[in-house]
Amino acid sequence: MGNQQAVRCEAPSAATHPTAFPEHVKQVPLTPKMDKEQGYQKYKKYDESMGPFPDTFDFANQLKLTEEQVNQSYEHQLPFHMKVDGNAKPAFSTSWERAVAYHHGLYVPETYTTTKTADDIRLAVANFSAKVHQDAPKDACKYLQIEEFRCLQVHQFETQPQ
Repeated sequence: MGNQQAVRCEAPSAATHPTAFPEHVKQVPLTPKMDKEQGYQKYKKYDESMGPFPDTFDFANQLKLTEEQVNQSYEHQLPFHMKVDGNAKPAFSTSWERAVAYHHGLYVPETYTTTKTADDIRLAVANFSAKVHQDAPKDACKYLQIEEFRCLQVHQFETQPQ
């Protein structure tokens, strides 16, 4: 029992265990903080990792003077839920086919328009709100009507009626 040597445990690293640490071997940082600590400079390519100031004012960017809003805009989230260019228009060989489809409710032209931007929705809601306030200024349900209209506009009810 007296001849036993002490066991030396080396901390695993990317050099000793390359398959266990692929983010270090391939220099792919998992977070912006890791990128900065390791000096990979991979996050410099993306706007959401950069602050509002140029690199010379990096100390101000690190203070987070502006709230970080990574891809929170309506236009960025919209393509995940619907087609931005609108639904594909059906091709009719003759106008009477289109008229029959329209008459039976199979062709609704409003469903084939391009999607609205956030500004379009804001303007439409503001116009509707002004009309509601003008028509019935003392109506208790006018705010409910305005919210319903806003909801329909945001979810683009014309392009997805079902």
